Amino acid sequence: MIAVSEIDFVQASALVPHGTMFWCVFGIGYLALPVGDWLIFRRLFGVGISGFEPLLRKLVANEVLLGYSGEVYFYSWIRRNLPLAVAPSRAIKDVGILSALVGNAATLLALVAALPVADRVGIDRIDPIAIGGSAAVLLLVTCASLWFSRRIFSLPASDLRFVTQVHVCRFVFATVATILLWHFCLPAVSWGVWTVLMGLRLLLARLPFVANADVVFAGCAAALLGHDVPVVGVIAMLATITVCAHLLVGLALGVSAMWAQVCRSAPEPPTV
Repeated sequence: MIAVSEIDFVQASALVPHGTMFWCVFGIGYLALPVGDWLIFRRLFGVGISGFEPLLRKLVANEVLLGYSGEVYFYSWIRRNLPLAVAPSRAIKDVGILSALVGNAATLLALVAALPVADRVGIDRIDPIAIGGSAAVLLLVTCASLWFSRRIFSLPASDLRFVTQVHVCRFVFATVATILLWHFCLPAVSWGVWTVLMGLRLLLARLPFVANADVVFAGCAAALLGHDVPVVGVIAMLATITVCAHLLVGLALGVSAMWAQVCRSAPEPPTV
């Protein structure tokens, strides 16, 4: 994470655009994951529109509480509300593995695309052993998962293809939304530069042997854009409003659950 002492919160708040387009794109990027999950589990388990709320809870739990705690909650919700669902734990496991494989593939592609501009954006300053070892681990895990797919995955091939397609579309939507948010904050920076930075972000976020990925990313962005461009403030601002969004969604879901409980426990009016 970026050190708090390095963040100018006044500058970060000043970078938030005032137009509605920024917030619309932010909402699209924020909802890309739960919408994609809803499409997947609608096909696998027949989850209706009522299943979107627990998927939002899953997102908030994974991001705010403990990693994968949302999957545990969603599994328990399926067991309570969809007792006829066939092997939900195996399906959730397959969906999670495919999501990781799509992210790994995108990271490896980003690594290949970033190599020609490594000297321009500061990647060459990262330990090459860490880069090579991390890329080797991602490649090994991805290839092993594909090689042993018949033993790892439980879903039919048609469902696996559908889940992969949804993950790819979700990944593209979230990536494009992030690039647009950066552009709204710093419109003077060209689209090509933002595209390179997105590749760096994907690369550094998933490489297991690269420590302090956010700090390294901010340094690479500063090397590419120059220290006069407040890129660190933009990164801090977007991270802050994302955390605030998680907290607001969690609060709204909690209030909704309390209100539903009050309505269920309220005594029925006497019949005449």
